[in-house]
Amino acid sequence: MKESDNIELRSEKVRNIIGKIPPVIIRSGISVIFFIVIGLLAGTYFFKYDYIIETTAVISQNDSLTTIKLKIPANEIKRIKPHQEVILIFENIPNIYNFQLTTKIPNNQELTITKSEAYYISEITIPKQKTNIKLLTEVDVKAKIITGKTNIYEQFVNK
Repeated sequence: MKESDNIELRSEKVRNIIGKIPPVIIRSGISVIFFIVIGLLAGTYFFKYDYIIETTAVISQNDSLTTIKLKIPANEIKRIKPHQEVILIFENIPNIYNFQLTTKIPNNQELTITKSEAYYISEITIPKQKTNIKLLTEVDVKAKIITGKTNIYEQFVNK
């Protein structure tokens, strides 16, 4: 191998320039990241979604009334207001597909505390004619309470 083949083409100054990242690229990258974060934070305030509380309900029936005992978690009671919509979903009962019953929350809530949990019981009574359901025993079903629109910003502030 000849000495003429082993020629270093770059000087030390050229190697220093190639090894460094230009400051313009660093500043523009930081600016892009900053604007993305600001956009996400603004989105948490402006974009709203339905806040739904999922819980359980016990439905029973006597001669003239259908009674629904709604079990509301105690930490969610601030979001509950009278006349909010409650959707009862009968998906845990065989042979019923996509059957739902919709009603409204009344004014009364009673706090119940056990060793393992705390919850409010809201009792809803409906005349038997309006439900068109004949219950032979008490039935446990899922319930969804639609509390209205909220955003992620309010979620963090309220907690």
